[in-house]
Amino acid sequence: MKIKLKLCQKSKKSGFTLLETIITIGITCLTCMMIFSTLQIVWKINANETKNDRLQ
Repeated sequence: MKIKLKLCQKSKKSGFTLLETIITIGITCLTCMMIFSTLQIVWKINANETKNDRLQ
């Protein structure tokens, strides 16, 4: 058990956590972009529908 804990501490010190944080930040940014783009598309569709209602 002690050996495993030491190995975990060593792997964390090697900068793997930094890589993990960068990856997680990238994934969160991508998901935020996806949500934002879908919201924008939905908003555009709603805007077009209101325009069509006004024309009629």
